[in-house]
Amino acid sequence: MKPSIFILFCVTLLMIGSCNVEHYPVAPQSTDRGSLQFQKVTPTDPTVSASSSITSLWPPNHKMHIVTFSGQLLNYESASYTVTDGDGNICYSGSLSGVSYTVDLALEAARDGKDKNGRVYTFTASAFAGSAVARVSAFVTVDHN
Repeated sequence: MKPSIFILFCVTLLMIGSCNVEHYPVAPQSTDRGSLQFQKVTPTDPTVSASSSITSLWPPNHKMHIVTFSGQLLNYESASYTVTDGDGNICYSGSLSGVSYTVDLALEAARDGKDKNGRVYTFTASAFAGSAVARVSAFVTVDHN
């Protein structure tokens, strides 16, 4: 079998499934033979990481602060993010791309005075590959006191 044909054959096998292949020596005087086993290669599940440049906004004076969220994405087909406030309202959403991502967002240093836990902004990054999903969150708080 010519090497170029063998390589094409192997690549095709990796895409469609697994099988066994017997190969014979090229030299006519040799009687050694062996077998090769090929198995379909499946991608690993997506992975995602996330962190924020700051974890707390203070004082709660209603001023806007730029917060940088960053992380890495691996083995994914598509990726997105959302930012929700403590009440579950979506403040921001968008798509992510590349191996490393950075998103700069303006968050308000404000909270409900009656809420003893303050306000928590949740940045959630999600990576998708087929039916597999990976999610991770980073948090920024506006403390009560």
